Amino acid sequence: MRKIILVASLAGLATACMSDPEQPVDLVKRSIPVARLKPLMETVPVASSDDAADDPAIWVAPAEPGLSRILGTDKQSGLAVYNLQGELLQFLASGRLNNVDLRQSVEVDGQLHDLAVATNRTHIGMDIFGIDPESGQVTQLGSWPLDLVEPYGLCLYRDAQNGLQVFVNSTDGHYQQWLMNSVDPLRMEMLREFHLASQPEGCAADDIQHQLFVGEEGRGVWRLTTDPAQTELVLIDEVGAGVLVADVEGMDIYRTAAGQAYLVVSSQGDFTYAVYDAQGDYGYRGSFQIAADPERGIDGAQETDGLAVSAANLGPGLEQGALVVQDGYNLQPAEKQNFKLVPWADIASALGLE
Repeated sequence: MRKIILVASLAGLATACMSDPEQPVDLVKRSIPVARLKPLMETVPVASSDDAADDPAIWVAPAEPGLSRILGTDKQSGLAVYNLQGELLQFLASGRLNNVDLRQSVEVDGQLHDLAVATNRTHIGMDIFGIDPESGQVTQLGSWPLDLVEPYGLCLYRDAQNGLQVFVNSTDGHYQQWLMNSVDPLRMEMLREFHLASQPEGCAADDIQHQLFVGEEGRGVWRLTTDPAQTELVLIDEVGAGVLVADVEGMDIYRTAAGQAYLVVSSQGDFTYAVYDAQGDYGYRGSFQIAADPERGIDGAQETDGLAVSAANLGPGLEQGALVVQDGYNLQPAEKQNFKLVPWADIASALGLE
């Protein structure tokens, strides 16, 4: 959710950000200076005005990484598909899509698929999209109705059988976990339900450690197992404890070839991004801002809703993968919202990560 008024404990920061969001503010969180990074690329603006762009996902082209795609929701009208140069390749007018996530080469009903799923607030359900593994062409395959007040956040999970599961939440804190049994015809099976005390949105599932991370916008980041038989939630970090400033928004997991995993979280209230270990003690590793790069003519990113990260080699300059974030302002020049891309190598270097 877009947050216009920042918390009182950061009144000075709020004043600076609101008067000039493109002027980053020097911050220190838990004795670690907040790094300042620059985007390498930005997408063309979304078609809809006001608060429209929301959540991205990254599809990796198997044969040639440079042909990979970024899927981004326009929560007023549908799903945009961009190349890594930020050019719009497709737009699917599916309705008010909010969050999107994808998995590649998952097995559903005995066949392998590249699939994306998005929450749709127009028809209160989730839309399923197929991605051609050779061309990257995206096609809507169907929709599944949901008994939720308002479908909002969503993330996918590749289970131990290489199948596809969907975690989806509602603005009232209600969570559902679904298993996809078939694509054609579309068949979904609910595995469990649980609740948070207040509004959630972003979530991320770790396919290796079988953990689910969920954000409660005004409270913090929780983790729990993906096992439907378990519902215990453990708080990783709390809003107001020195790192996260409400709202807690998008999140995703970066996993290295050596097995190290990091959880990236949008701290929307102070325009920063926090990084935690996604296993072990789930410790805080540092935060960064995304500032403007005048040489490239790309502005920074503020008030981020959704984000996505990939550890795949995406071509020259992105050999260690990339982070893609929604930009809530898109200034200099002032345009409709879009998405920014930052090389993961820059994040790792700035925060001393593997």
